Amino acid sequence: MITLAVQMPSPRTVLRQLRDIQHLAEKAKTHIPTQSEIEDFARYSQDLRAYLRTLKLDDTAIDVLNDIPEVEMEASVPAISLLAWLPGGLTAWYYERAAREAARREMIVAGGKYASLEFLLRYQLEE
Repeated sequence: MITLAVQMPSPRTVLRQLRDIQHLAEKAKTHIPTQSEIEDFARYSQDLRAYLRTLKLDDTAIDVLNDIPEVEMEASVPAISLLAWLPGGLTAWYYERAAREAARREMIVAGGKYASLEFLLRYQLEE
């Protein structure tokens, strides 16, 4: 049986990932993200938070980590298609845009929380 050694990411890698997700949140400040951008951010955020929970963090960092919002787009929002221009299509467009705007706001809040977390962990991870 062959087992692969899983190497834990270095503190530098973790800090880079925190900066990467902040950059994605910063991009959301300038435009409303697409559904795929929201999904990518949500997956990255979920994976990063899951990894950070495995680290030994102080109580303040854990509180900030727990305050990071789940970013998701409402699944009940219909996608825009050629039917968008038929009666009722404008309503679907409105709800889809409103859902993307709500996800955008959550992304911006999450980016701020990740910035706080990076500040708290910068020296803690290098110990």
